[in-house]
Amino acid sequence: MALSDRIATLESLDVASRRVFVRVDFDVPLEKGAVGDDTRIREALPTLRYLINAGARVVVATHLGAAASEGRKAMSLEPIALRLAELLGQDVVLTDEPSGDGARKVVHDLRDGRIAVLENLRADPGEELNDDVFARSLARLADAYVNESFTLAHKSTASLDALARLVPVRAAGLQFRKELDALGPITTSPQRPFFVVLGGTKLSEKRAAIEALIGRVDGIFLGGALTHTMLAAKGRTMGMSLLEEDKLPMARDVLARAHAAKTALFLPSDLRVRRTSAKTARGTKTDKEPDVTEVVSVDRVPSDAAGRDIGPATVEQYRHKLLGAGTILWLGPMGVGDKGEPAEGSIAMAHAIAEAAAHSIAVGKESCAAVRAAGVSARFKHSTASTAPVMALLEGRTLTAVEVLRT
Repeated sequence: MALSDRIATLESLDVASRRVFVRVDFDVPLEKGAVGDDTRIREALPTLRYLINAGARVVVATHLGAAASEGRKAMSLEPIALRLAELLGQDVVLTDEPSGDGARKVVHDLRDGRIAVLENLRADPGEELNDDVFARSLARLADAYVNESFTLAHKSTASLDALARLVPVRAAGLQFRKELDALGPITTSPQRPFFVVLGGTKLSEKRAAIEALIGRVDGIFLGGALTHTMLAAKGRTMGMSLLEEDKLPMARDVLARAHAAKTALFLPSDLRVRRTSAKTARGTKTDKEPDVTEVVSVDRVPSDAAGRDIGPATVEQYRHKLLGAGTILWLGPMGVGDKGEPAEGSIAMAHAIAEAAAHSIAVGKESCAAVRAAGVSARFKHSTASTAPVMALLEGRTLTAVEVLRT
């Protein structure tokens, strides 16, 4: 079954003069009481504008920050509502609670084409508990339900699961549908060869995905600090590189599984390393301590060096093999860049993937940032920051919020 099968489109709904509950993910960073990065808000604007123009009475709901606990209140969505009003160019009403009489009054008074934002869903413990009582209180505010939070598709909370089951008219938002359409081919019938480029820091965090991919894909290209653990498991001396020493048996097991399944598992042949002191390796380097970055073979990592990135020979080897790909899924950085910028290896990998005439998808903030930095966004079929649901798909898990949308 394709990801989008039996899920209604936004355009198929009759929304004029109806209350449309839109679950978004506006869990954005705040800086000095204002929205710092409004990317997630902007991504939802096409859906919100469509509903506004169609004469719907739009009820927006999201969480922000951690759930409230004893003695601590949930963060207010006031900065979110203010930024949304600026982007939409119209007034946005913020309720003083996510449900209850006050929220019902605000929603009842909404006119066609206007929008209200419910206060932080995490102000009510029922949200995280997927509580039916809280879901029913939200359902009183909705004639139709639209999910525009693919980033949370793997979760089961009241607004994502129980509520959607209570509202018979439901659909995917425009961005949600775009994600499903782009990712669908990798879960059903990807064009072959199907390669996955997998980066990151910890092998333990990617093990489930790697094991799920073994036997399903034609090759897995590894990068990032997780390769240090894999290389150490193959007997390489990794100097002061970050690795999970207690996960060496896990790494050997992954290598054995891939070999048995005849799934090609590619590891770096060279690394970009930084000569450093023990203090620097632990992340406490001072400005007075010099460092030297150089490229070395994985067979000759100096004892005082820490791996930071894949090297140019590795990029070229990966590029050569990826050129004939039918599908490429890239998830995770190839290394650590300076001052939060994409690593050199990640940018080079973006160029390498862009050269292939493949259905290419970049997943995760770091991968997407590297694609933008390389200036090759147009060469990728899709880019998404929604790492968690894609990881769930790779591991064979069901996306609850997707299943509940099926009519």
